[in-house]
Amino acid sequence: MARLSIGACHFFQSIMLKQLYSKHLLFIVFAFSIFIKNVLFRMATEHLDMFDVLFDYPGVFTVFWVGKLLPAVFLASFVYLFRRQWWTIAVNIVIDVWVVANVFYFKANGAYLSPDVMSMAGNLAGFEDSVLALFGWEVCAILLISFIYIVVYKLLNLSAKTTRSNILFAVCMLLVLIADCFSNYYYRFNFYHDEDYKPLGFREKIKNAWPFGLAYNDATLGSGNSKEFSFYYMHYQSAVSYFPAMFLYNAWAPDNLGEKLILSEDQLQEIEQVPILDVPRLNAERNLIFVLVESLESWPLDETEGVNFMPFLSRLRNQEHVFSAEHLKCQIQNGISGDGQFISVTGLLPLKQGVTCHSNWNNKFPNFASSFEESAILNPSPGTWNQTKVTPSYGFNNLIEPDSSRWYDDETIIHNTINYLDSVNTSPFCLLTLTVSSHIPFSYGADHPKYKVNGMPSTMQNYLNSLSYADSCINLLVDRVVNSDLANNTIIVITGDHTAFRSSAFGDMDDYAADHGIKFHGGDNFLPLIIYSPDIVGNEHYEGEAYQMDVFPTVCALIDSTAVVHTLGVNLRDSVAVANRKITEAEAYRLSDMIIRSDYFGQERKDSVDCQ
Repeated sequence: MARLSIGACHFFQSIMLKQLYSKHLLFIVFAFSIFIKNVLFRMATEHLDMFDVLFDYPGVFTVFWVGKLLPAVFLASFVYLFRRQWWTIAVNIVIDVWVVANVFYFKANGAYLSPDVMSMAGNLAGFEDSVLALFGWEVCAILLISFIYIVVYKLLNLSAKTTRSNILFAVCMLLVLIADCFSNYYYRFNFYHDEDYKPLGFREKIKNAWPFGLAYNDATLGSGNSKEFSFYYMHYQSAVSYFPAMFLYNAWAPDNLGEKLILSEDQLQEIEQVPILDVPRLNAERNLIFVLVESLESWPLDETEGVNFMPFLSRLRNQEHVFSAEHLKCQIQNGISGDGQFISVTGLLPLKQGVTCHSNWNNKFPNFASSFEESAILNPSPGTWNQTKVTPSYGFNNLIEPDSSRWYDDETIIHNTINYLDSVNTSPFCLLTLTVSSHIPFSYGADHPKYKVNGMPSTMQNYLNSLSYADSCINLLVDRVVNSDLANNTIIVITGDHTAFRSSAFGDMDDYAADHGIKFHGGDNFLPLIIYSPDIVGNEHYEGEAYQMDVFPTVCALIDSTAVVHTLGVNLRDSVAVANRKITEAEAYRLSDMIIRSDYFGQERKDSVDCQ
């Protein structure tokens, strides 16, 4: 009997040791799978290779990779706490969804996901192909890692109940938290000092050393910009820990959008001291046709590898009665195309946090549309960017868009614009036409010629071909105007809503452009501005760098040359104003943010300013 008892004990001990051994393996494999996903995500978005700083800056190297490893170890520690381990598969799948979604969003917009962005998921209706077009090697690799993990999990045979290891769980958790606190403290106080650095008190030090940076939300030095915070956070932390950090930042940020901002006397005085409020009702005598081209960058206006992909706009910028500028900096924030439209028609810059057309659509804004007897927006994609609600806020009388969820291609939207011109009986009128075919995945008319340049990356080639199609469609509209009785009484403005490649995730295009002398660099490209007006004598070209916020005052000055219009930007045709620009870009963002969040123009005391 004693021998039987001893044998039973040995048997159960062997089972427990085997289970513990399997848990150790599961712990390692689970942690490694999450760590590799963090690394792949970083490679897919920023293309940073930290191995080159190993010998020069070993501290930076260590902190960088510790920030990617410790969140994985933290999650893996829970395998010692639970009897069943199927949850590890579920966690891997959730991480896949989160990481892949961030990869897609970063490729498309040069930013990481935020609560505001996720709240606008409905804007993807009709644009599913745009997401699929961003499917790359990193997505396959991430999904493959999860598949391998599931296979290993099955081989370890942990589907049945196993014993807990509370002590191991506590030890792992404690070591991870201590190591991460030291890592955060080391990074912040050795590699991130500014000129105004001052020694911090005990509470501030604890805040800076908080595990995974979850409480360190003044990382952008109080800027209140979620985009800046996410870039800084991702650098020394991970995509996995960014999920809770993102929500905490959104709740604790200095400029939280949860409530309407009540301006203090100092803030009111600060705004009123800057001449941005004189936006009078314009004496519009000419018609205005404003074409906002989806994702139009400046470099395709030049010949690319012997092919002129945009022959019409290339010629137009050099013709009589035309002003052009080709180095406008894109200034959108989280609202992407919605922000591009907002800047163009109001002259303000978008919110640092949140999306203006969604959170502040009911505000009163400066605009030029309310100066016209008749005005309309032709929108090719219904239900996007809260267009129904913001159209009257931007001063427009009418919104014309498809009834179904499928968007119009450029040929259709341009024909609708021409039909509108033929039917309108009121003058002057204002028309904002939005194109969409040059949106990722750059699909366009089947009958339009498709150019092929050997060796050119497919994404670049598809983009140029989609702009070739957009160029031919815009040609139809401009030709209709300049060859009719509208020519002597109509202003045509053509610009982009934002750049197409706003991140560094297009390394193959950067390499190709550098090798072939193309003025392209992902994340650093410019917008063009081309204006036709009978009041422009000869041909004018602005060579310097400017801003997207300069489009509004330049257009206003052409609508009414007698009006004094002060805005955040400057009239690019006024050399004196350009030379004496009074507001920096940083100041423009800050002031505009206060103006929007307080609904400054909606206050009754602003009766002298026509804002609607």
